[in-house]
Amino acid sequence: MKLKKINMKHQLFPTLKKITFLFLILSAFLCTHICCTGNKPTNAEINPYPNRAYFTITPDYRAIRIPLKLDEDVVANMMFDTGFIVGNFDLDSTFCTSNPDIIPTYLPDTTSTGSGWVFSRMLNLSYKRPYTIKIGETDVTYNSLNINNFRNMIQSGDELDGIFGFPENDTTHVWELNFENNYLEIHPQADFIIPDSYYWLPMEPNNKRILVQFPLQITSADGDTVTINGPYLVDTGMPWEMALMHHADELSFFNKKKEAVWTQFTGSYRRHYTTTATFMNDMTIDSFRVHTFDKPNRISSKYLIGLHFLKHFNVLFDFKNRQMGLKPIDNFHRIIDPRQRRFHYASALNSQGKSIVKEIADNAGNYYRSAGLRKGDEIIAVNGENYNTLHYDPLTYKIDSLSKDLMNKKIIMEDKRVFEYSDSLVFDVVRAGKPLKITVVVDPNEEQGE
Repeated sequence: MKLKKINMKHQLFPTLKKITFLFLILSAFLCTHICCTGNKPTNAEINPYPNRAYFTITPDYRAIRIPLKLDEDVVANMMFDTGFIVGNFDLDSTFCTSNPDIIPTYLPDTTSTGSGWVFSRMLNLSYKRPYTIKIGETDVTYNSLNINNFRNMIQSGDELDGIFGFPENDTTHVWELNFENNYLEIHPQADFIIPDSYYWLPMEPNNKRILVQFPLQITSADGDTVTINGPYLVDTGMPWEMALMHHADELSFFNKKKEAVWTQFTGSYRRHYTTTATFMNDMTIDSFRVHTFDKPNRISSKYLIGLHFLKHFNVLFDFKNRQMGLKPIDNFHRIIDPRQRRFHYASALNSQGKSIVKEIADNAGNYYRSAGLRKGDEIIAVNGENYNTLHYDPLTYKIDSLSKDLMNKKIIMEDKRVFEYSDSLVFDVVRAGKPLKITVVVDPNEEQGE
Protein backbone atom coordinates (compact mmCIF):
# COMPACT_ATOMS: atom_id res chain seq x y z
CA MET A 1 0.00 0.00 0.00
CA LYS A 2 1.33 3.38 -0.96
CA LEU A 3 1.40 5.90 1.84
CA LYS A 4 0.40 9.50 1.16
CA LYS A 5 3.02 12.07 2.25
CA ILE A 6 1.60 14.70 4.56
CA ASN A 7 2.91 18.30 4.22
CA MET A 8 3.15 19.24 7.91
CA LYS A 9 4.45 22.74 7.11
CA HIS A 10 1.23 23.82 5.48
CA GLN A 11 -1.05 22.37 8.16
CA LEU A 12 0.88 23.41 11.31
CA PHE A 13 1.59 27.12 10.70
CA PRO A 14 -2.00 28.25 10.07
CA THR A 15 -2.92 26.70 13.40
CA LEU A 16 -0.10 28.53 15.22
CA LYS A 17 -1.13 31.83 13.64
CA LYS A 18 -4.69 31.37 14.88
CA ILE A 19 -3.49 30.57 18.40
CA THR A 20 -1.16 33.60 18.45
CA PHE A 21 -3.92 35.89 17.21
CA LEU A 22 -6.36 34.63 19.86
CA PHE A 23 -3.68 35.08 22.55
CA LEU A 24 -3.09 38.70 21.56
CA ILE A 25 -6.83 39.44 21.61
CA LEU A 26 -7.18 37.85 25.04
CA SER A 27 -4.16 39.78 26.41
CA ALA A 28 -5.52 43.08 25.17
CA PHE A 29 -8.89 42.32 26.76
CA LEU A 30 -7.33 41.41 30.10
CA CYS A 31 -5.15 44.54 30.14
CA THR A 32 -8.15 46.74 29.38
CA HIS A 33 -10.21 44.99 32.05
CA ILE A 34 -7.49 45.35 34.70
CA CYS A 35 -6.91 49.05 33.95
CA CYS A 36 -10.61 49.80 34.17
CA THR A 37 -11.34 47.84 37.31
CA GLY A 38 -9.17 49.38 40.03
CA ASN A 39 -5.44 48.98 39.33
CA LYS A 40 -5.09 52.46 37.81
CA PRO A 41 -2.99 54.73 40.15
CA THR A 42 -5.10 57.11 42.19
CA ASN A 43 -4.35 60.81 42.63
CA ALA A 44 -3.21 60.04 46.16
CA GLU A 45 -0.74 57.48 44.82
CA ILE A 46 0.58 59.90 42.19
CA ASN A 47 0.88 62.77 44.71
CA PRO A 48 0.45 61.55 48.31
CA TYR A 49 0.99 65.08 49.70
CA PRO A 50 -1.05 67.45 47.53
CA ASN A 51 -1.06 70.18 50.19
CA ARG A 52 2.72 70.25 50.47
CA ALA A 53 5.19 72.63 48.80
CA TYR A 54 8.93 72.05 49.17
CA PHE A 55 11.27 74.98 49.78
CA THR A 56 14.96 75.79 49.54
CA ILE A 57 17.22 78.05 51.62
CA THR A 58 20.55 79.08 50.08
CA PRO A 59 23.55 81.15 51.26
CA ASP A 60 22.95 83.63 48.43
CA TYR A 61 19.66 84.70 49.95
CA ARG A 62 18.79 83.11 53.28
CA ALA A 63 15.04 82.95 52.92
CA ILE A 64 12.38 80.28 52.51
CA ARG A 65 11.93 80.11 48.73
CA ILE A 66 8.82 78.27 47.50
CA PRO A 67 7.57 77.84 43.91
CA LEU A 68 3.88 78.79 43.71
CA LYS A 69 1.40 78.47 40.86
CA LEU A 70 -0.19 81.83 40.08
CA ASP A 71 -2.19 80.30 37.22
CA GLU A 72 -1.93 77.21 35.01
CA ASP A 73 1.10 78.56 33.14
CA VAL A 74 2.96 80.85 35.56
CA VAL A 75 5.05 79.68 38.52
CA ALA A 76 6.68 82.27 40.80
CA ASN A 77 9.60 81.70 43.18
CA MET A 78 8.22 83.35 46.29
CA MET A 79 9.76 84.27 49.64
CA PHE A 80 7.66 82.98 52.54
CA ASP A 81 7.90 85.53 55.34
CA THR A 82 5.93 85.06 58.57
CA GLY A 83 6.86 88.62 59.52
CA PHE A 84 5.15 89.99 56.42
CA ILE A 85 1.83 91.81 56.77
CA VAL A 86 -0.93 89.19 57.14
CA GLY A 87 -3.22 89.13 54.11
CA ASN A 88 -0.80 90.72 51.62
CA PHE A 89 0.70 89.07 48.53
CA ASP A 90 3.43 91.06 46.73
CA LEU A 91 4.97 90.47 43.30
CA ASP A 92 8.01 92.08 41.73
CA SER A 93 7.22 94.56 38.95
CA THR A 94 9.85 93.14 36.57
CA PHE A 95 8.42 89.65 37.01
CA CYS A 96 4.93 90.97 36.26
CA THR A 97 6.19 92.73 33.13
CA SER A 98 7.49 89.36 31.90
CA ASN A 99 4.13 87.73 32.77
CA PRO A 100 1.52 90.40 31.94
CA ASP A 101 -1.42 87.97 31.99
CA ILE A 102 -1.26 87.73 35.79
CA ILE A 103 -1.81 91.49 36.24
CA PRO A 104 -5.47 92.32 37.05
CA THR A 105 -7.32 94.36 34.45
CA TYR A 106 -8.88 96.85 36.88
CA LEU A 107 -7.10 99.98 38.13
CA PRO A 108 -5.00 99.70 41.31
CA ASP A 109 -4.63 102.07 44.23
CA THR A 110 -1.27 103.84 44.40
CA THR A 111 0.38 103.52 47.81
CA SER A 112 3.90 103.20 49.23
CA THR A 113 5.67 100.27 50.84
CA GLY A 114 9.10 99.25 52.08
CA SER A 115 11.14 97.10 54.41
CA GLY A 116 10.78 97.42 58.16
CA TRP A 117 14.57 97.63 58.49
CA VAL A 118 14.87 101.03 56.76
CA PHE A 119 12.83 104.23 56.56
CA SER A 120 12.93 104.57 52.76
CA ARG A 121 9.71 103.85 50.85
CA MET A 122 8.87 102.91 47.27
CA LEU A 123 5.87 103.06 44.95
CA ASN A 124 3.34 100.25 45.36
CA LEU A 125 0.39 99.33 43.12
CA SER A 126 -2.30 97.70 45.26
CA TYR A 127 -5.09 95.64 43.64
CA LYS A 128 -7.52 95.47 46.54
CA ARG A 129 -9.62 92.48 45.62
CA PRO A 130 -9.23 88.86 46.75
CA TYR A 131 -6.28 87.18 45.03
CA THR A 132 -6.06 83.36 44.98
CA ILE A 133 -2.92 81.28 44.44
CA LYS A 134 -2.01 77.61 44.92
CA ILE A 135 0.31 76.29 47.60
CA GLY A 136 0.78 72.70 46.49
CA GLU A 137 -2.76 71.93 45.32
CA THR A 138 -4.44 74.05 48.00
CA ASP A 139 -6.15 77.30 47.01
CA VAL A 140 -5.19 80.16 49.32
CA THR A 141 -6.82 83.59 49.06
CA TYR A 142 -5.21 86.90 50.04
CA ASN A 143 -6.83 90.29 50.59
CA SER A 144 -4.92 92.03 47.83
CA LEU A 145 -2.20 91.76 45.21
CA ASN A 146 0.59 94.34 45.41
CA ILE A 147 3.13 95.06 42.67
CA ASN A 148 6.35 96.91 43.49
CA ASN A 149 10.11 96.88 42.97
CA PHE A 150 10.56 94.00 45.40
CA ARG A 151 13.81 92.61 43.94
CA ASN A 152 15.54 95.96 44.19
CA MET A 153 14.36 96.45 47.78
CA ILE A 154 15.90 93.21 49.03
CA GLN A 155 18.72 93.00 46.45
CA SER A 156 17.79 89.43 45.48
CA GLY A 157 18.52 89.65 41.74
CA ASP A 158 16.08 87.43 39.87
CA GLU A 159 16.14 84.66 42.51
CA LEU A 160 12.87 85.81 44.08
CA ASP A 161 9.72 86.96 42.30
CA GLY A 162 7.78 88.21 45.32
CA ILE A 163 6.89 87.78 48.96
CA PHE A 164 3.92 86.37 50.90
CA GLY A 165 2.97 85.33 54.39
CA PHE A 166 -0.27 84.12 55.94
CA PRO A 167 -3.75 84.97 54.66
CA GLU A 168 -5.93 86.88 57.10
CA ASN A 169 -8.10 84.98 59.62
CA ASP A 170 -7.28 81.53 58.21
CA THR A 171 -9.17 79.40 60.73
CA THR A 172 -9.75 76.55 58.25
CA HIS A 173 -6.10 75.43 58.02
CA VAL A 174 -3.11 74.54 60.17
CA TRP A 175 0.16 75.61 58.53
CA GLU A 176 3.23 73.41 59.00
CA LEU A 177 6.81 74.56 58.43
CA ASN A 178 8.85 71.36 58.43
CA PHE A 179 12.58 72.11 58.64
CA GLU A 180 13.44 68.43 58.96
CA ASN A 181 12.47 67.85 55.31
CA ASN A 182 12.11 71.45 54.07
CA TYR A 183 8.46 71.75 53.17
CA LEU A 184 5.44 73.94 53.88
CA GLU A 185 2.22 71.95 54.24
CA ILE A 186 -1.31 73.23 54.72
CA HIS A 187 -3.51 70.86 56.72
CA PRO A 188 -7.32 71.12 56.81
CA GLN A 189 -8.21 72.24 60.32
CA ALA A 190 -11.20 69.88 60.54
CA ASP A 191 -9.02 66.78 60.00
CA PHE A 192 -5.98 67.88 61.98
CA ILE A 193 -5.12 66.13 65.23
CA ILE A 194 -3.12 68.33 67.59
CA PRO A 195 0.10 66.42 68.44
CA ASP A 196 1.43 66.16 71.99
CA SER A 197 5.16 66.33 71.19
CA TYR A 198 5.19 70.12 70.67
CA TYR A 199 5.75 73.15 72.85
CA TRP A 200 2.56 75.17 72.42
CA LEU A 201 2.83 78.95 72.65
CA PRO A 202 -0.24 81.23 72.64
CA MET A 203 -0.34 83.90 69.93
CA GLU A 204 -0.77 87.50 71.02
CA PRO A 205 -4.00 89.25 69.89
CA ASN A 206 -2.59 90.91 66.77
CA ASN A 207 -4.32 90.57 63.39
CA LYS A 208 -1.38 91.70 61.26
CA ARG A 209 1.65 90.04 62.89
CA ILE A 210 2.48 86.73 64.59
CA LEU A 211 3.62 87.45 68.16
CA VAL A 212 4.36 84.83 70.82
CA GLN A 213 5.68 85.05 74.37
CA PHE A 214 8.02 82.64 76.17
CA PRO A 215 11.08 82.80 78.47
CA LEU A 216 14.50 82.61 76.82
CA GLN A 217 17.49 82.61 79.16
CA ILE A 218 20.67 83.89 77.49
CA THR A 219 24.11 83.03 78.88
CA SER A 220 26.95 85.13 77.46
CA ALA A 221 30.52 83.95 76.85
CA ASP A 222 31.63 85.26 80.28
CA GLY A 223 28.84 83.39 82.11
CA ASP A 224 26.49 86.32 82.76
CA THR A 225 22.80 85.60 82.19
CA VAL A 226 19.73 87.56 81.20
CA THR A 227 16.17 86.29 80.67
CA ILE A 228 14.09 87.73 77.85
CA ASN A 229 10.35 87.07 77.83
CA GLY A 230 9.27 88.84 74.65
CA PRO A 231 6.72 89.07 73.13
CA TYR A 232 8.62 88.05 69.99
CA LEU A 233 7.72 88.84 66.41
CA VAL A 234 7.97 85.54 64.47
CA ASP A 235 9.84 86.56 61.32
CA THR A 236 11.19 83.99 58.85
CA GLY A 237 12.20 86.90 56.61
CA MET A 238 14.95 87.64 59.16
CA PRO A 239 17.72 85.01 58.77
CA TRP A 240 19.16 85.24 62.30
CA GLU A 241 18.14 83.44 65.50
CA MET A 242 17.14 86.46 67.53
CA ALA A 243 17.30 90.24 67.24
CA LEU A 244 16.97 93.02 69.81
CA MET A 245 15.88 96.37 68.44
CA HIS A 246 17.26 99.70 69.64
CA HIS A 247 14.50 100.16 72.24
CA ALA A 248 14.88 96.74 73.92
CA ASP A 249 15.57 97.00 77.65
CA GLU A 250 18.17 94.21 77.55
CA LEU A 251 20.39 96.01 75.03
CA SER A 252 22.51 97.42 77.87
CA PHE A 253 23.39 93.85 78.95
CA PHE A 254 25.00 93.17 75.57
CA ASN A 255 26.57 96.62 75.15
CA LYS A 256 28.90 95.80 78.07
CA LYS A 257 30.29 92.74 76.29
CA LYS A 258 33.45 93.03 74.17
CA GLU A 259 33.10 89.84 72.13
CA ALA A 260 30.67 91.31 69.61
CA VAL A 261 31.13 90.73 65.88
CA TRP A 262 30.36 93.95 63.98
CA THR A 263 28.86 93.55 60.50
CA GLN A 264 27.76 96.07 57.89
CA PHE A 265 24.01 96.56 57.64
CA THR A 266 21.97 99.07 55.58
CA GLY A 267 24.60 101.82 55.63
CA SER A 268 25.39 101.27 59.30
CA TYR A 269 26.10 98.18 61.41
CA ARG A 270 24.69 95.41 63.54
CA ARG A 271 26.40 93.29 66.16
CA HIS A 272 26.02 89.65 67.13
CA TYR A 273 27.03 87.70 70.22
CA THR A 274 27.48 83.94 70.40
CA THR A 275 25.66 82.71 73.51
CA THR A 276 23.93 79.67 75.00
CA ALA A 277 20.14 79.86 75.16
CA THR A 278 17.70 77.94 77.34
CA PHE A 279 14.24 77.77 75.76
CA MET A 280 11.20 77.43 78.06
CA ASN A 281 13.53 76.57 80.99
CA ASP A 282 13.91 73.16 79.35
CA MET A 283 15.76 73.03 76.02
CA THR A 284 19.40 74.18 75.63
CA ILE A 285 20.54 75.69 72.32
CA ASP A 286 24.31 76.04 71.88
CA SER A 287 26.00 78.67 69.69
CA PHE A 288 22.87 80.80 69.81
CA ARG A 289 23.49 84.15 68.14
CA VAL A 290 21.82 87.27 69.47
CA HIS A 291 21.89 90.24 67.07
CA THR A 292 21.54 93.79 68.37
CA PHE A 293 20.58 96.97 66.51
CA ASP A 294 21.44 100.40 67.90
CA LYS A 295 19.79 102.41 65.13
CA PRO A 296 16.03 103.09 64.89
CA ASN A 297 14.02 101.47 62.09
CA ARG A 298 10.37 100.87 61.23
CA ILE A 299 10.06 97.65 63.25
CA SER A 300 7.82 98.26 66.26
CA SER A 301 8.61 95.01 68.10
CA LYS A 302 11.52 95.02 70.53
CA TYR A 303 12.29 91.33 70.03
CA LEU A 304 12.32 89.13 66.93
CA ILE A 305 12.90 85.42 66.43
CA GLY A 306 13.94 84.52 62.92
CA LEU A 307 14.70 81.73 60.49
CA HIS A 308 17.67 80.25 62.35
CA PHE A 309 15.68 80.06 65.57
CA LEU A 310 12.80 78.24 63.89
CA LYS A 311 15.20 75.88 62.08
CA HIS A 312 15.72 74.14 65.44
CA PHE A 313 12.08 72.94 65.23
CA ASN A 314 9.22 71.78 63.10
CA VAL A 315 6.64 74.54 63.44
CA LEU A 316 2.82 74.56 63.42
CA PHE A 317 0.64 77.67 63.11
CA ASP A 318 -2.89 76.98 64.39
CA PHE A 319 -4.90 80.16 63.85
CA LYS A 320 -8.25 78.77 64.96
CA ASN A 321 -6.85 78.09 68.43
CA ARG A 322 -4.39 81.03 68.24
CA GLN A 323 -1.28 79.00 69.05
CA MET A 324 2.11 78.15 67.57
CA GLY A 325 3.66 74.71 68.10
CA LEU A 326 7.39 73.94 68.18
CA LYS A 327 8.78 70.39 67.99
CA PRO A 328 12.58 70.15 68.49
CA ILE A 329 14.55 68.41 65.72
CA ASP A 330 18.15 67.20 65.60
CA ASN A 331 19.37 68.22 62.16
CA PHE A 332 19.94 71.96 62.69
CA HIS A 333 22.38 73.44 60.17
CA ARG A 334 23.44 77.07 60.12
CA ILE A 335 23.47 78.70 56.69
CA ILE A 336 26.20 81.31 56.38
CA ASP A 337 26.15 84.21 53.93
CA PRO A 338 29.85 84.63 52.97
CA ARG A 339 29.15 88.04 51.44
CA GLN A 340 28.50 89.70 54.81
CA ARG A 341 31.21 92.32 55.44
CA ARG A 342 32.81 93.32 58.72
CA PHE A 343 32.00 96.84 59.85
CA HIS A 344 34.90 99.12 60.80
CA TYR A 345 33.69 102.72 60.62
CA ALA A 346 31.21 105.01 58.87
CA SER A 347 31.42 108.68 58.02
CA ALA A 348 28.84 111.29 57.08
CA LEU A 349 28.86 114.80 55.67
CA ASN A 350 28.05 117.52 58.17
CA SER A 351 26.29 120.79 57.36
CA GLN A 352 29.61 122.29 56.20
CA GLY A 353 30.22 119.43 53.76
CA LYS A 354 32.99 117.89 55.88
CA SER A 355 33.34 114.11 56.21
CA ILE A 356 33.14 113.23 59.91
CA VAL A 357 33.61 109.78 61.46
CA LYS A 358 30.21 109.11 63.02
CA GLU A 359 30.58 105.48 64.06
CA ILE A 360 33.53 103.20 64.73
CA ALA A 361 33.46 99.55 65.81
CA ASP A 362 34.63 99.09 69.39
CA ASN A 363 36.25 95.68 69.08
CA ALA A 364 39.81 94.39 69.20
CA GLY A 365 39.84 93.28 65.57
CA ASN A 366 39.10 96.74 64.16
CA TYR A 367 42.43 97.76 62.61
CA TYR A 368 41.12 101.29 61.92
CA ARG A 369 40.57 101.84 65.62
CA SER A 370 43.89 100.18 66.50
CA ALA A 371 45.66 102.54 64.08
CA GLY A 372 44.16 105.55 65.86
CA LEU A 373 41.05 106.59 63.91
CA ARG A 374 38.44 108.02 66.29
CA LYS A 375 34.82 109.08 66.29
CA GLY A 376 34.60 112.80 65.49
CA ASP A 377 37.68 112.88 63.24
CA GLU A 378 37.33 114.90 60.05
CA ILE A 379 38.73 112.87 57.15
CA ILE A 380 40.49 115.06 54.59
CA ALA A 381 42.18 112.51 52.33
CA VAL A 382 43.12 108.84 51.96
CA ASN A 383 46.44 108.01 50.28
CA GLY A 384 46.62 111.60 49.11
CA GLU A 385 43.21 111.59 47.39
CA ASN A 386 40.39 113.92 48.46
CA TYR A 387 38.15 111.82 50.71
CA ASN A 388 34.92 113.36 49.49
CA THR A 389 35.57 111.92 46.04
CA LEU A 390 36.64 108.48 47.28
CA HIS A 391 34.96 105.39 48.59
CA TYR A 392 36.70 102.65 50.54
CA ASP A 393 35.52 99.05 50.35
CA PRO A 394 36.95 97.19 53.37
CA LEU A 395 36.30 93.73 51.92
CA THR A 396 38.30 94.10 48.71
CA TYR A 397 40.65 96.73 50.18
CA LYS A 398 40.24 99.09 47.26
CA ILE A 399 39.78 102.82 46.86
CA ASP A 400 36.72 103.35 44.71
CA SER A 401 35.14 106.30 42.94
CA LEU A 402 32.11 107.68 44.78
CA SER A 403 29.29 109.84 43.45
CA LYS A 404 29.03 113.25 45.10
CA ASP A 405 25.32 112.78 45.72
CA LEU A 406 24.79 114.62 49.01
CA MET A 407 21.68 112.53 49.70
CA ASN A 408 24.00 109.54 50.02
CA LYS A 409 25.63 110.63 53.28
CA LYS A 410 26.73 107.21 54.48
CA ILE A 411 29.58 105.35 52.82
CA ILE A 412 27.79 102.81 50.66
CA MET A 413 29.63 99.48 50.41
CA GLU A 414 29.46 98.82 46.69
CA ASP A 415 32.05 98.51 43.93
CA LYS A 416 32.50 101.42 41.55
CA ARG A 417 35.38 102.27 39.17
CA VAL A 418 38.53 101.10 40.97
CA PHE A 419 41.56 103.30 40.37
CA GLU A 420 43.90 102.30 43.20
CA TYR A 421 44.69 99.21 45.25
CA SER A 422 46.52 99.32 48.55
CA ASP A 423 47.23 97.04 51.51
CA SER A 424 47.75 100.10 53.70
CA LEU A 425 45.83 103.37 53.88
CA VAL A 426 47.18 106.71 55.03
CA PHE A 427 44.40 108.92 56.42
CA ASP A 428 44.82 112.68 56.63
CA VAL A 429 42.48 113.77 59.42
CA VAL A 430 41.80 116.82 61.55
CA ARG A 431 41.17 116.27 65.27
CA ALA A 432 40.41 119.19 67.58
CA GLY A 433 41.75 121.54 64.92
CA LYS A 434 45.08 119.71 64.53
CA PRO A 435 46.08 117.77 61.38
CA LEU A 436 47.11 114.13 61.86
CA LYS A 437 48.28 111.27 59.67
CA ILE A 438 46.98 107.79 60.53
CA THR A 439 48.34 104.72 58.76
CA VAL A 440 45.95 101.77 58.65
CA VAL A 441 47.43 98.36 57.80
CA VAL A 442 44.69 96.28 56.21
CA ASP A 443 44.35 92.67 57.36
CA PRO A 444 43.88 90.63 54.17
CA ASN A 445 43.00 87.55 56.22
CA GLU A 446 40.20 89.14 58.21
CA GLU A 447 37.30 86.73 58.57
CA GLN A 448 34.19 87.72 56.64
CA GLY A 449 30.67 86.35 56.60
CA GLU A 450 28.59 85.71 59.71
